[in-house]
Amino acid sequence: MQPYFPDLNCRQNGFTSGENARIYYEVYGDGPPLCLVNGLGLDGWFWEKQVPVFSKQYTTIIIDNRGAGRSDKPHGPYSIPMMAGDILTVLKSLDINSANFLGFSLGSRITREIALSCPTLVKRLILAASSPGYKKRIEMTAATRQLLATRDGDPDALFRKKLVLAFTEDYLTEMDLDAYIAFRIKYRQPQDAFEAQVAAGISYDRSDELAGITQPCYILAGGDDPITVPENAEILHQLIPNSELKIYPKLRHQFLVEDAETVNQDIFAFFGHQ
Repeated sequence: MQPYFPDLNCRQNGFTSGENARIYYEVYGDGPPLCLVNGLGLDGWFWEKQVPVFSKQYTTIIIDNRGAGRSDKPHGPYSIPMMAGDILTVLKSLDINSANFLGFSLGSRITREIALSCPTLVKRLILAASSPGYKKRIEMTAATRQLLATRDGDPDALFRKKLVLAFTEDYLTEMDLDAYIAFRIKYRQPQDAFEAQVAAGISYDRSDELAGITQPCYILAGGDDPITVPENAEILHQLIPNSELKIYPKLRHQFLVEDAETVNQDIFAFFGHQ
């Protein structure tokens, strides 16, 4: 199977067996292990601005969560501990017993679960576009929630409408939207898998235990993120003792795509050469 980034040297790719699902992964580069954990509905392509850079210094592992990408999409329910278990299964198959983690959105919940349940595995972690859990989070507006949940109608038009939640208008004018949308629609996530991932993220809450994350933690947020509003990053920073916080003004949910150069530099500075 051709990897997501065929122009790079993919050292290894394939499947491992999780709980009633095959989980797809790819490995690039050499150096200390760095595991990238996807957000809702995303797969390996999401890291196209990170993998070419990170793999120059890190053994970079990308893993498709169950329900998305090339991994199996069994009927739900899913849970965050279950999805964290999928990640652990892949890392065990690769003989990795210590790694840095970068989790985006839904992936930040999975990353937190790994840090709490397997603390010796996690050296440092980055939580991007993250919230503390339903009991302590600041919710998105009703209009944003309704737009995210909409699945009916012309897929092309609907996808264009939703992109304003991820990117600024200036960035959208620079993108090749036709090519981007055609690719995303071609590999559109099945509705039941989408709903199973959503339910897993919404129901997960270990916010009362976040002080148990003692590893160095970097919390990143878009200052104009309508999906995970940036006040959530402030709450996480207060709850996680050994944490740093950076908010990128005016950027939205996928800030690490829109301003990848700045964000990647900040990530390198945080992880360092370990």
